[in-house]
Amino acid sequence: MNTKYRENPRLGIASRASEITTVKERPVIRDKRNYCLFCEAPVRKLTKHLTAVHEKEPKVLHLLFWKKYEEGNEELPREVHKVRCFGNSLHNVKVLQGKASDFVVS
Repeated sequence: MNTKYRENPRLGIASRASEITTVKERPVIRDKRNYCLFCEAPVRKLTKHLTAVHEKEPKVLHLLFWKKYEEGNEELPREVHKVRCFGNSLHNVKVLQGKASDFVVS
């Protein structure tokens, strides 16, 4: 598989060209990983990961309930954001304790 890489001038690193989009002629890299609250794994699509892997957890069941029965509800993105931030903050505590290496900025 021949993947093209493009260098990001802001960060000085090469990224996959498929993950780079331009907004007003500035490259935007979409490769940030958030940490799962339950299994502490780094994932790119947290909502999809939660519904596929942790569907039995009470917090995820609550999110699935909102998604299924309240389609136009504005609370769902807020609740997912809370789960995302809490998982990232738990990971950052481990970084400060010296048990992990990547600090996640929300």
